[in-house]
Amino acid sequence: MGEEDRSDYARIYVGNIPYNIKEEKMYEVLGKFGEVVDVIIPRWSGGARDGQSKGFCFVEFEKRISANNALNSTRPVVIEGRKLGFRESNKLVN
Repeated sequence: MGEEDRSDYARIYVGNIPYNIKEEKMYEVLGKFGEVVDVIIPRWSGGARDGQSKGFCFVEFEKRISANNALNSTRPVVIEGRKLGFRESNKLVN
């Protein structure tokens, strides 16, 4: 088996996410734009905020058009009263 062809995938940065958000919720909410294949939520470790999100995440879509749909959406996406912000992400996250 060769490597998976990922030439059409796209990753976006999503800001202003709730601190108690779970990855499953991001899959659910952003799935309206297209197939979400990965959600990476950086979290605090240790201290009073242990386990909380840092307020942003990276979302990878199967198709570039899905990411474009999110980036160009004219309707705000709101979770728990927080309006999410989207922008292109070139950051590689493992």
